[in-house]
Amino acid sequence: MERRSPRASEEEYLKTVLVLSAAKKAARTRDIAKALKISPASVTEMLEKLAKKQLINHSPYHGVLLTPKGKKSAEIVLRRYQLLERFFTEYLGVEIDMFPYSA
Repeated sequence: MERRSPRASEEEYLKTVLVLSAAKKAARTRDIAKALKISPASVTEMLEKLAKKQLINHSPYHGVLLTPKGKKSAEIVLRRYQLLERFFTEYLGVEIDMFPYSA
């Protein structure tokens, strides 16, 4: 069986949940929607897909937690973003303010 990595939009959600849940125990749907600048309904729809893939645990009114599998994927995505951020800032001179998830 072929192992598939999350799609780009799924990666954005996983990364956002990882960052938001670092400060709290669980990320809230409305906080994810605000961070991604999309509607809470769209967030709920994607969270259901991610839950089916066993990347998150989503409990309405209690928030979203990454599963171990989801956390591993999110950490890989975040690390990739951090490496790109470093490349852009150190080698291309792009200002850090352009990156919402700075480490």
